[in-house]
Amino acid sequence: TNTLTFSKINNLLGGTGADTFTFTGAYQLDGVRGIDGFQGTNVIVGPNDDTDWKLELNDQGQLTPVDAIGQTKFFNINTLTAGTGIQTLAAPNTSNTWTLTGDNAGNINDLTFSGIDRLIGGVEQDTLQAPNAVNTWIITGNNKGTYNANTTFQAINSLIGGTGVDTFTFNGLYQIDRINGGGGTANVLIGPTEYTVWKLHSMTSGTLEKTNFENINTLTFSTAGNSLQGPNTTNTWNITANNTVTLNTVSYSNVTDIIGGNRNDTFTFDGIFQLDGLVGINGNQGYNIIEGPTTPQSDWVIKGIKQGTIKINDTTPLITNYSNIE
Repeated sequence: TNTLTFSKINNLLGGTGADTFTFTGAYQLDGVRGIDGFQGTNVIVGPNDDTDWKLELNDQGQLTPVDAIGQTKFFNINTLTAGTGIQTLAAPNTSNTWTLTGDNAGNINDLTFSGIDRLIGGVEQDTLQAPNAVNTWIITGNNKGTYNANTTFQAINSLIGGTGVDTFTFNGLYQIDRINGGGGTANVLIGPTEYTVWKLHSMTSGTLEKTNFENINTLTFSTAGNSLQGPNTTNTWNITANNTVTLNTVSYSNVTDIIGGNRNDTFTFDGIFQLDGLVGINGNQGYNIIEGPTTPQSDWVIKGIKQGTIKINDTTPLITNYSNIE
């Protein structure tokens, strides 16, 4: 094998086969084409230096090592292999689909990447899909967060899990436009530590504040209190402990306020319990009923049309507000 060395070359153009361009340090090709893979399936191997990779189109962009004197443009590249250091990949300003194949690796649209620590979406809609494994997502800001603790993402609008168990945790009252648990049957959504409003469209889909979710099997509420609205079906609610309810056989804790759907809702106290939120029980629409506990005595105070309080007498009376109850 013959080796050719070169210097003072501003642009490299590949051939019709597979070309691999490797940076052995934080260097630059400053030509208008920089690196052009031309035809074939072509690879850039980045330097072992903190590097920003920016895509302009699916197979072209530029890379800028932090210790280089400037950026290198690239064209007709199919695979980016990042080196060590902090590696950031920014998407083109289009709608993009990111598919992860493992930690720090995957593809965006038709380009394959590995060794990338930070993913940055474009200015339109970006979707990030996880592999078919056990995945952990933490939402740390609006449309940003971490995946499996190793990959960070921002400007990502939709998250999609795989066929394994996906757990999505909100570290605050942030928003992801859409969360889809994927094909698994034990996906978990953990709410923020602040008071949170949840609305169910079905028993596996709904909204957390302004975040839409679907294919979620378990909702975990914080101790700060939560409002839970049922789906637009006939619903059966049981208050099974203080601020704990069962909705259509599914149990939820740390619920201070519950709201019915647009059909008939029945709310039953299974014992000496209360919901201590300002709303308490809101039947919403439909013909709605509250059934108090069988013992002890309950005092009902009518405060207006279809609203009032129920006080369950015990050593310390427990009071729950209600509205829109027939």
